[in-house]
Amino acid sequence: MIQAREKIHTDFELEQYLLELYHEVNSLVYADEDGASKENKFTEYIMELLSEAGETESIRLCPYLKENKLENIQFKINGYAIEEGFETLDIFITHNLDTNQLYRLGKPEFDKLIKWPVGFLNAAFKGHLQDIEPSTEAYGLASLIRDNHKEIIRVNVFILSNGNIPHDPPTNFSVKGLEDLTFNFHVWDAERLHRLSQSKYNREPIEIDFRKTLGISIPCLAMPSENSLYECYLAIMPGTVLSTLYKNYGTRLLESNVRAFLQQNGKINKGIRETIRQEPYMFLPYNNGIATTAQEVKTEIQEDGQFVITGVKDFQIVNGGQTTASLFHTEKKYKSDLSQVFVQMKLTVIKDEDKKNETVPFISRYANSQNPVSELDLTSNNPFLQRLEELSRTTFAIDPDDSNKQTIWFLERVKGQYREALNKEPTKGKQDAFKLKYPRNQVIVKSEIAKYLNIYGLQPFHVAKGAQKNYNQFLKEIEKKHKKKKPGRVYWQDIVANAILFQVTDKLFGRKNQNPIGDTNIKSQTVAYSLSYLHFLTGNLLNLEKIWETQTIPDELQLELKKGMKYVYDFLNSLNVALISEAAKSEKTWMSLTEKKVYPMNMEIINT
Repeated sequence: MIQAREKIHTDFELEQYLLELYHEVNSLVYADEDGASKENKFTEYIMELLSEAGETESIRLCPYLKENKLENIQFKINGYAIEEGFETLDIFITHNLDTNQLYRLGKPEFDKLIKWPVGFLNAAFKGHLQDIEPSTEAYGLASLIRDNHKEIIRVNVFILSNGNIPHDPPTNFSVKGLEDLTFNFHVWDAERLHRLSQSKYNREPIEIDFRKTLGISIPCLAMPSENSLYECYLAIMPGTVLSTLYKNYGTRLLESNVRAFLQQNGKINKGIRETIRQEPYMFLPYNNGIATTAQEVKTEIQEDGQFVITGVKDFQIVNGGQTTASLFHTEKKYKSDLSQVFVQMKLTVIKDEDKKNETVPFISRYANSQNPVSELDLTSNNPFLQRLEELSRTTFAIDPDDSNKQTIWFLERVKGQYREALNKEPTKGKQDAFKLKYPRNQVIVKSEIAKYLNIYGLQPFHVAKGAQKNYNQFLKEIEKKHKKKKPGRVYWQDIVANAILFQVTDKLFGRKNQNPIGDTNIKSQTVAYSLSYLHFLTGNLLNLEKIWETQTIPDELQLELKKGMKYVYDFLNSLNVALISEAAKSEKTWMSLTEKKVYPMNMEIINT
């Protein structure tokens, strides 16, 4: 039973967080032109937070509910995410009340939040698609699961709520007939979301208690001298341990640079595979080992005098991702015995948290000798973004409704930057003046820059992969293009012009239940592909300067954009695929569109 009005002791900060979360969701509902529900907007907002925290990626809102003949809910999901290569499937289920007060979710309600998504997954994995309505996106997801079920290793069920869930999720969970799947349940209730918001680096670290979860300790050697910056340990890791860790955590174990690099997702390094199968006892001398980092490490001296590691916090593999993944896949695919496989590990513990983001990329860079890993800086302190932030604060645009006024487009390089700057204004009058100078609808976050520029760069297939993956891909390109040359003011103006173009095109698609071009479930893919197709047809010569100067899109160009979207929408729907949202992630889909010799728009109007 849900106890919405029960008085629960909370601290002031949690109460403040719930109030801010409530207003944030309400503002998103108000701003959404498709008439989205509060539950959907809450789900979308929390999924984006978890994506930014590295808990998931390639998120997709997918509200689906099916009742049985007695009008009891049989299946329910709110969203999903599928990792490239299908190793990991994330399913999201939401319980959200329209309140800014903390409420307690009872055990019966919690059990239903387990039962409903598991029922959907059971039907999907076993191909019981007749239990899912064919007209829904959920049917496409179920078809994709059925067709790729052999590739899926782990299923993460995320339970999202703005209430308090004092119940432990199931462990060692299995479904009859799906015993090879690893099911992990993650409860993200108000208190845990609040902790995430307070986290210095906006993510939850992986904590591993080797003794409790795996029944072992890791023998090691500590560095012989004290150091104020770091601690370092050398250890021999059993191959079975690394395989088990990868089975449960997947690419969440891999530090950001390595995760961006390791796109094999199931492919096994041939040399590693053959050593495991033919000479497992030789793995240790043949393999270069892995380099790892942690925030904290727990050690002890056993009765026999052996120094051991018993647990780690914020454990990340910065070099050796290919080794770790290949151990798991070789064991799974060939039923290989890993009992004789051991891997040398160097574990570095960075004592100063402020130095961590600075130090870890260098460990990744210098430790990697088997495969080249990009030297990307995946943080907000990227010099390119810092330069764009400088430009954004000093570049004035005309107000299209009043040419005598000027406004500024605000780049939010760090999450919450706009709100923080607004709150620093001491009076309501000054806050109102701030909002006139920096209108809320002219805030651009860093992931949106990646979206606009990858669309302009004819890479809508990267945009379709989701904000985080697209952002990482974008930074790879930026590292090459702007290593020596800083972006100038015209570059920022072109970004804004692309933002205006995107926002207008997105609006032109139409709203749900109000005569849209088509199914709003593929609105984002249609918009991204349509704009890239426009830039493709014009050879990237669309007059962005004119859009910047007027801060508008001419009516005649808007008519052509709508024609182009209808053409692209029909193209995407003609694809013989289970989920258009997944097909849109493939470069082959984009190439197929560009190979068509039809020009759906009036090029004379577009080129003026």
